[in-house]
Amino acid sequence: MNALIGILTGALSDLEDGFLAHQEQLVAGVVFDSVLEQARHLLAAGFKDPAAVLSRVVVEDCLRRLSRHAGLSDAGKASALNDALRDCGCYALPQWRLVQSWLDIGNAAAHGKFADYDAAAVGRMIEDVARLVALELAP
Repeated sequence: MNALIGILTGALSDLEDGFLAHQEQLVAGVVFDSVLEQARHLLAAGFKDPAAVLSRVVVEDCLRRLSRHAGLSDAGKASALNDALRDCGCYALPQWRLVQSWLDIGNAAAHGKFADYDAAAVGRMIEDVARLVALELAP
């Protein structure tokens, strides 16, 4: 019984001190890497459209996590989150434009506008999103 109390006390201390939040970021990074790897395989097999959609999913979740980390609301559309992150100084205009271009590609893919982008743009998106995840969601 004392051992269980010790474990629970330690877990509570980790939670209160914010150590588990870092673990969440680490797990998110691993999951995102797996999803982006799936997108790479789809793209290599000639399936640019589902690769774009998967990458867009990672971008949106990353924006929500960055928003929470910055003390902003994570509700709303991804483009609004991107605007809020730019406005609060989390990143500069060039990064905002790059993120917006990813959102544009992902939205085009999700809405069947497949001619609005090509495989090369999806490939750049995947690699750029991977760099964002590595830089911004590192514990």
